[in-house]
Amino acid sequence: MKAQLKGNGDKEIEENYEEFETDEPKQNKKKSKKNFSTIFSVLFLVVLIIVLFYYIGNENTTSSLSKEYTYELTTKCKTTDLDKMECKTCEPSDKLKDGKCILNHSFKAVYNTDEPNQKVSLFAIPDEAIDEMYIDDKKVDPVLSYTFPTAGDHAVLVKMNMKRCFTLGGMFNGNKNLISIEFSPLFDSSKVNEMNFMFQNCEKLTSVDVSNLNTQNVAFMEYMFSGCTSLKTLDVRNFKTENVEKMNSVFQGCSSLESIDLSTWNTKSMKNIEYLFARCTSLTSVNLSGFNTAKVEVMQRVFFGCSSLKSLDLSSFDTQNVRTMLGMFAGCTSLTSINLSSFKTPKLRNMEKMFRDCKNLTSIDLSNFETKHVLRVSGLFSGCSSLVNYKLNISNSRHLVDFDYLFCDCKSLTSIDVSNFNTEDILSMKRTFSGCISLTSLDLSNFNTRNVERMENMFQGCIGLTSIDISNFETMNIENLKGMFSGCKNLKYIDISGFTGEGTAKGILQGVPDSGRIIVNKKLIDKIKKYTPKKWNVVLKEI
Repeated sequence: MKAQLKGNGDKEIEENYEEFETDEPKQNKKKSKKNFSTIFSVLFLVVLIIVLFYYIGNENTTSSLSKEYTYELTTKCKTTDLDKMECKTCEPSDKLKDGKCILNHSFKAVYNTDEPNQKVSLFAIPDEAIDEMYIDDKKVDPVLSYTFPTAGDHAVLVKMNMKRCFTLGGMFNGNKNLISIEFSPLFDSSKVNEMNFMFQNCEKLTSVDVSNLNTQNVAFMEYMFSGCTSLKTLDVRNFKTENVEKMNSVFQGCSSLESIDLSTWNTKSMKNIEYLFARCTSLTSVNLSGFNTAKVEVMQRVFFGCSSLKSLDLSSFDTQNVRTMLGMFAGCTSLTSINLSSFKTPKLRNMEKMFRDCKNLTSIDLSNFETKHVLRVSGLFSGCSSLVNYKLNISNSRHLVDFDYLFCDCKSLTSIDVSNFNTEDILSMKRTFSGCISLTSLDLSNFNTRNVERMENMFQGCIGLTSIDISNFETMNIENLKGMFSGCKNLKYIDISGFTGEGTAKGILQGVPDSGRIIVNKKLIDKIKKYTPKKWNVVLKEI
């Protein structure tokens, strides 16, 4: 295309215009090449960065899996050859190199069978997670159960692909034949989220090596070793527990376990530790010095039935958020000292049976406890037969509903101070002081009983009491007073002159001594006489 221009210099202008017209496409072509080169460079850098991030993100896993682990040759034969050469070899899954064995299995489990041709469930993991498997030195196709042709011990070695396994929950749950388990460094559990019920009820398990278990991402550990009744020792100090929320019943029922050290555990996320050591009847030592319990809400029956524990220092415990301590130390029959000085309990609602049957505790100091939200204290000191001193203030407890068995069988208590007890909402006082054989007097003048419905056996077996004045008791709502003073064989004087209600008379003097004196009001005198032993003197209160 040429410009149509007139006048002087048309030729020059035309030529210049032609030059401009022909140079533009050349310049665009150069720019296009330059832009393409830039885009390619940017894309290359992006891809390179992605690859680097992927490598960095997987470096630890890759290096741990590719690292070559070796161990010394082990004696595999029960006897030596005639020339006295020891029969040593590697595990069948591993290879011999330069006089050492190269590790190639993820874990080794040993099972015991009592009879030939016994079918055993081996473990619960996805089939596709098993790469190789050896049973009694022979390579077999991956199976989850196996029939062992002979009785005795049988070794099972498994190489796993952990990329296909994100949970180990219930892996050996209920296995009655497992006697030992050892996890190798090749068992990469870094991405596993669940280990709950992993060894639950493995009753024959005597040896567990979990030193190579990676628990950094585990959130659930409940019932992990529960019911391992033959396990005497267990080292879990390597466990990373900062993400674990549920630890309830982890060691419950480990009745042969003698000691446990959890001082290295980071428990900042922990919310539930109920039944943590329940029924660990052989446990004599427990180290919880590093426990962070700031988020824990449930502490019921943590040490329930730990009958061999003699002392407990829980001074590091933070109980600000705890709602229930039901039966926390119940059944700790050997416990002689306990330190609860750090316990602050602004949210506590349940203290039922907290020290039940702590037969060797002589002193319990709960003076630092906040009880304004507490609903239940029944059986709190029940069965503490050696208790001679306690400190408890529940004067600001406006929600309490029952005093059942509160001091039942506290045989060594010579006095009980209930002057700071708020009883205005109490519904039941069944066996509150039953079995307090050393009590010689009891002042209940501050008791508000207007809402109480049950008082049966309230003072049963208080053989040291000779007199009792409960004339301040309101009994309009009482439904049952049966055996209230039963077994109080030295009781000679009873003042119930404030009692009203139709259910008061029947059964109230059941089991009392043959003779004595009882003070009543005019409204009940005839009914009381009907149910009073013949040698008891029924006296009308003078107004």
